[in-house]
Amino acid sequence: MAIDKLSVYNNALILIGERTLTSLTEKREPRRLLDSSFDFDAINYCLEIVKPVFSRKTVKLTVSVPSANHDLDNVFTLPSDWIATVDVYSDSRLDQPVTRYINEDRTIACEYSTIFVRYSSSDNAEVYTKWSPAFALVVSAYLAREISTRLVPAEYETLNEKFSERIEAALNIESTKEPRQRSKASTSTLSTKLLNIYNDALLMMGLEKITDNNDDSHRRSVLDTAIDADLVEATLEDIGWHWALKSILSNFNPSYDPEWGWRRGHDLPDDLHRLEGVFHDEFFQRPLKTYLDENGILFTDFDVIYIQYVSSDFLDGPDSWSPSFRRLISARMAKDSYMVLNPKAENKVNSEFAKRESAAKSIDAMQSPPRLIAEGSWVRARNTGRSQRRRP
Repeated sequence: MAIDKLSVYNNALILIGERTLTSLTEKREPRRLLDSSFDFDAINYCLEIVKPVFSRKTVKLTVSVPSANHDLDNVFTLPSDWIATVDVYSDSRLDQPVTRYINEDRTIACEYSTIFVRYSSSDNAEVYTKWSPAFALVVSAYLAREISTRLVPAEYETLNEKFSERIEAALNIESTKEPRQRSKASTSTLSTKLLNIYNDALLMMGLEKITDNNDDSHRRSVLDTAIDADLVEATLEDIGWHWALKSILSNFNPSYDPEWGWRRGHDLPDDLHRLEGVFHDEFFQRPLKTYLDENGILFTDFDVIYIQYVSSDFLDGPDSWSPSFRRLISARMAKDSYMVLNPKAENKVNSEFAKRESAAKSIDAMQSPPRLIAEGSWVRARNTGRSQRRRP
């Protein structure tokens, strides 16, 4: 059934248990009461509460006057059809909301010389063909509540609850019709594996997955921001991941001639991300404990040393990561993003991150070859004493 004034009236009458009207000129008290309530700005009142999409308009305001009462010195006069403000923006793409402004006496005062105001307009107030079903039900419930004080006073509270229920439903419906927050320009390319990592993070937060590598959603933008905040770099730096280690033999650079201290200077690798160890021998069993790492140069007294390190080459993408590390990155993305995307997922995300971090480190440790532990002076002293006591 098409929405018109008669159908709105009749829905209100049904709510209070009255017989419906056959026309808007029917000579009955319920119709006269409906006319009185309707004429007393019923539609504008409901527009002010719900701000339905069919009533929304956007206007660019460039002419303002200074305020005599405060320092928000750009005071704009709102359009004559303005009912309620939906949002105020500082840019034409409606990307940057103005969060600090004052609405008073049909004006908006703010700190910007040009603003874009999205608002609920009275222009289509009685163009019933443009009304949404949800908004029509809100108006009917409002009229029913208003005339109930004369026709069925005992039902006022029940009808007031019905009015509130319909407002809540309408607000939820109308909010889904408004464009979502526009994401920032993407700063990373989603390969198939990276897309899977993003979707794993979204799954942990209970959110919809991304189906397109060129997705421009808000959740994609938030995950991009987490990646851009050195998330992978920090995780790769946490420990000396076995799968990310590289080793080199280093001869000293004769161009370094220290005036004091260590005699030799060695260039550290250009792709060094985390220094894991410096060794005397090519089997990496005898760690070098006396050296100085300074500005990309490693100073020591040895002509030849062996350097083991985590390479920054593994920052290039997930193709070279171990499976457990990829799962850890997903969990860390979720941990860094859930407060923006889904705060209710906090417990699940933190629990999953702890499990994956522990699993990744355990798996990496098991895959690392055993290494001899060099004896310290305390251990050598104990062994020396034990051998002396055993002499006949």
